[in-house]
Amino acid sequence: GFANRLLGRYEEAIRAFKEYGKRNPGFGHIDLTIIYGDLGRMDDARAEAARLLEARPSFTISSWRQSQSYMDLARLEADMAAHHKAGLPD
Repeated sequence: GFANRLLGRYEEAIRAFKEYGKRNPGFGHIDLTIIYGDLGRMDDARAEAARLLEARPSFTISSWRQSQSYMDLARLEADMAAHHKAGLPD
């Protein structure tokens, strides 16, 4: 899912992250929030953000940021912006 997301193959990435979430409840929502935000599907992005916070109430963008090891800082900033737009807490 992650590779497909970075390559812009969003439909494949969506399928992969949804399958991941079925096998591991509460997971996949972070990337789905980003994908939907990138696609301008803000209702879907906000819905995924709500699912994420339901599964992981202590999630914050800053804690997520600390776990990321991106080489592409512009992509990281875009992902963080997508989280903000979806309404996730700092």
